[in-house]
Amino acid sequence: MAKTNQELAQEQLDSMGIPWKGAEMKPFSPSINPFNPNFRATIGSKLREWIDDSGIGGGYRQGLINAGEGIETAIDFTPIVGDAVGIGDIRTSYNQGDMVGTGINAAAAAVGALPIIGDVAAKGVKSALRGLEISPEIRMQRAEEQGYEPIYHGSTYDIERIDLGGMSPESHFGRGFYSTTSPRDASVNYARTFAPDLSQKITRRAEELEDSLELTDEMAINAGYADVADMSWDMAKKEVQGPNEGVVYPLMGRTTKAFDISNDGDTFLRYEQPELNPEDYLDEADGDMDVAYELAQEAAYDFEPEGELVDFLESLRSNSSLSQDDFATLQSSILDEAYDGGISANRLDKIFRQAEIYPEDDAGNLISNDVFRQAIQDSGYDTIIHEADIFRGMDVDKGTKHKIFLDPTRVRSINAEFDPAKMDSADLLSSVGTASALRGIV
Repeated sequence: MAKTNQELAQEQLDSMGIPWKGAEMKPFSPSINPFNPNFRATIGSKLREWIDDSGIGGGYRQGLINAGEGIETAIDFTPIVGDAVGIGDIRTSYNQGDMVGTGINAAAAAVGALPIIGDVAAKGVKSALRGLEISPEIRMQRAEEQGYEPIYHGSTYDIERIDLGGMSPESHFGRGFYSTTSPRDASVNYARTFAPDLSQKITRRAEELEDSLELTDEMAINAGYADVADMSWDMAKKEVQGPNEGVVYPLMGRTTKAFDISNDGDTFLRYEQPELNPEDYLDEADGDMDVAYELAQEAAYDFEPEGELVDFLESLRSNSSLSQDDFATLQSSILDEAYDGGISANRLDKIFRQAEIYPEDDAGNLISNDVFRQAIQDSGYDTIIHEADIFRGMDVDKGTKHKIFLDPTRVRSINAEFDPAKMDSADLLSSVGTASALRGIV
């Protein structure tokens, strides 16, 4: 049986030799780091100012705001555990005029005041938040050196870590992390409860629920709804919409090899026979280089072709969701146009979307877009780029592009340190360490 918070808290304090009796816990005596009310209030205020200046967003921001609102009480009611994790440090950093340090130490003290966290975690918070001292200029310099570029993501969900497995296979390119080059696009079309993208998803899910559950007007009225459309919409909204009213995440994305189908994209998937060295056939050609060249060309057809399109087709062939007939349809359409050494990404996209194929996952969802995405990824591409104005009903500025990242480790918060040693993490703030350090209090 899982232990209660109080039991875990008692274990934490017992291990440090500190008594704790829940509501009976009393303020530490004035002899231990006495603070006057004005100082306590100033610390709380400075912590909240520091949170605003730091640029932290989402759940992390709210967690620190909660800590800021309770910091005065935390200082009063934190016994020796609070002193151990930084109450004294607050006074020192404040007196030295170090407001960043004051905020960090105050946050650590507030965490120490929550018995379930304990002073070990509080020290971890102090260490993690220190990473935010790095100036935005240095962070952006590191990001640029590593190939990151600004991107934006609009959502009604709080995002700490990118989990592609939990994303919809029915999206335009299946499972991926969708972003835009325009903050306005992210705000207007994605980061609102009635944004076009979210409304379309709710409408589609409402139709699915109405059919699968065989909902009727009578059922809806009995449940307090006006009709079945009202009921199915509300059910779908609760399922699809996230817990917040909409957030625009300013992020950085790193692309190494793009599948670019935008107006200025020039991605070409190669389908070529290997080039053999004519000199290897000189003996057979009696020293005639022209003959040796022809022999090398003929021999090349005895080998498998090479290139991204070869990997693309192999991914389709091995995809268990795609029937043999569907694969044959796609392969024929693609190879008919790959006569000149391969095919453009734009043409491949059109072929795939016009093909009459209907692969499904175990839940019965149509996943042709995700099959396409998987084949692109298996061909060595880590990002898909397309024009943002291809969707109806979207208010998009000209030139805005969408970037779909197929590898979550290629996306970072603008507040990350961009530490090269942590480039393989899917935590948006992993390079700062805040994701793990604050997860217990947000």
